[in-house]
Amino acid sequence: MNDKPARRRTLTQARPASRRRSILVVDDDEAIRQVIAEVLRDEGYDVVCAANGAQALRELQKKERPDLMLLDLMMPVMSGWEVLEELEATEPRSRIPIVVVSAMGAPGVAEHLSKPLDLDDLLATVARLTLEPRR
Repeated sequence: MNDKPARRRTLTQARPASRRRSILVVDDDEAIRQVIAEVLRDEGYDVVCAANGAQALRELQKKERPDLMLLDLMMPVMSGWEVLEELEATEPRSRIPIVVVSAMGAPGVAEHLSKPLDLDDLLATVARLTLEPRR
């Protein structure tokens, strides 16, 4: 029999609260936006959604910019291709990381995830890119 008292693990210092990472989800398919947003929120991310590229650009004009954008390419009103062109023309070096979520890839983006999405791949990609410092 061991005469030593049982040790309990206690937290002696509170961990500093880190800022929640925010994700902008841009897709014209409402069901896809809702599923991605729900999965990301369940993982602790703040999520803002846009139904087209024009809405996405308006979101990017706000004071609190997202840490990452998930961008569909084929959308009405303003396509993801047009968003990429606009960002390259207006802020080529300070862009947030962009993950294209589409059947096709695009040059100059951080990552590409094919539809239909594998949610584990999505979460791994988002986690990796939101931990990397902005360039």
